[in-house]
Amino acid sequence: MNTRINYLKQKANRLPQKPGIYLMKDAQSDILYIGKAKQLKQRVSSYFRKNSQHTNKVLRLVHNVVDFETIVVDTEFDALLLECQLIQQHRPIYNRQMTNFLNYEYITIESGKIMRINTPTEAALGPFRLSKQLPEIIETLRETYQLPTVNPYKLLSLAKQLPLMKTMPLKEKNQELQLFFLGESELTFRYIDQRLNYFAEHLLFEQADQLLRQKKLLQSFYREVRGVNTLVNLPEVRFEIPIDPQTIGELPQVKVYQLSFGRIIHSEVVTSREEFIPAPLTQARPLQPADLDPLHIVLRQLRLDLTRSEARL
Repeated sequence: MNTRINYLKQKANRLPQKPGIYLMKDAQSDILYIGKAKQLKQRVSSYFRKNSQHTNKVLRLVHNVVDFETIVVDTEFDALLLECQLIQQHRPIYNRQMTNFLNYEYITIESGKIMRINTPTEAALGPFRLSKQLPEIIETLRETYQLPTVNPYKLLSLAKQLPLMKTMPLKEKNQELQLFFLGESELTFRYIDQRLNYFAEHLLFEQADQLLRQKKLLQSFYREVRGVNTLVNLPEVRFEIPIDPQTIGELPQVKVYQLSFGRIIHSEVVTSREEFIPAPLTQARPLQPADLDPLHIVLRQLRLDLTRSEARL
């Protein structure tokens, strides 16, 4: 039983119902866990109430918490970004998400070989987040393009599934693979569809099911890469998020965000978008592994805004 539970409950009950992040700390003031909340009071208080839904992980965390710190922000989106930044900085033992950026990998393609590397080179593509899925993604591409590194006996079967690869120059295969990892060409999926058609024609349903699952994995990976690369190549993007009024009669406010080449360079709370004063645009710079998680938070927000806009039409 945590002897400071009453103190923690009382402190949590004094928190505002505003967005923010919270940092759970132990007796040595080390950060155990960093979380975000749409409403700080409601979220943080939930840790210190009896709840049969608490997992063993949460129960262990609460047992070791001696104090907590909070930071109030303007929007839940701000909370997500700040949570990501602080998790990457402190890497608390109870946080698993957004701590894997040190393991994000790069890809090089040379002489028909697709290789994973940890340190970027001039010719490297990436970085890429799906480190655990990359081996299967690479193997599917190696087989589809019938690269020289594939087992010769396997190549005999693959040649029947996709005969055109026998005549495609290795240089052209390398170029198409480069474009796939840049999110700039969907030719790969046409080739996979031809392989699927072969399996269907020959009633090879198990092979078809396996390849269809691999195709879905490649499509998910490709969408992610395309979204990131599109955003980091745009000189400027702006979007806005409404600020919830705290009292009746408050003027409606929005927070406007200005991005340049995938990075937020300025944000400001205003009563109308015309009041927003933009900052000078930045220059593009190489993408780093630590940039990927914040970028995906931004992409999710942009997709959410697009969905809301379409719903209003």
